[in-house]
Amino acid sequence: MYSCFFNYASFVNVLIFTVTNIGRPPIIGPTKKELNGMQLNLSTDIALRTLIYLGQKDAPATIAEVSSAFGIAKTHLMKVAMTLVAQGLVISERGRNGGIRLARDASKIRIGDVVQTMEPSMALVYCMRPDATETDCPLLPGCKLKKTFGKAQKAFLASLNESTLSDLLPSKPIKVKP
Repeated sequence: MYSCFFNYASFVNVLIFTVTNIGRPPIIGPTKKELNGMQLNLSTDIALRTLIYLGQKDAPATIAEVSSAFGIAKTHLMKVAMTLVAQGLVISERGRNGGIRLARDASKIRIGDVVQTMEPSMALVYCMRPDATETDCPLLPGCKLKKTFGKAQKAFLASLNESTLSDLLPSKPIKVKP
């Protein structure tokens, strides 16, 4: 015999949630904002452009110079530069002729390594996140999605690591806006 426990307050909450979310995808796992699909975050983009800019220069570049060249906020660029310094990709020099410059030859900087350094999460699907547990998804532990996307992620990074910063440097210096 079928029995049902009916809680009016729960019903109203579900109804309100359903009405206010009409046309939106169901909320399961992280939101689209948390997982940007295959789009790299802005910090990674800025890091790559900064490294390309520095790879073209013989002298250190100031944060103001790079910020102006790309129209990037100085505060955001400073955070990116600090990460690049901490990872040993860039050297920060103080003083009158100071600024930031590459820490090593551009041919020794692999693009995949830069992307991995700058991306807070490389999780392509929710179950690849470090904080995901087997109880988060009803398909686990038998699902092969994580393994499939893990393989794709390794191939993606391996492909990026085939290129170095020197491969991305133009044959002629790029003219950037003053």
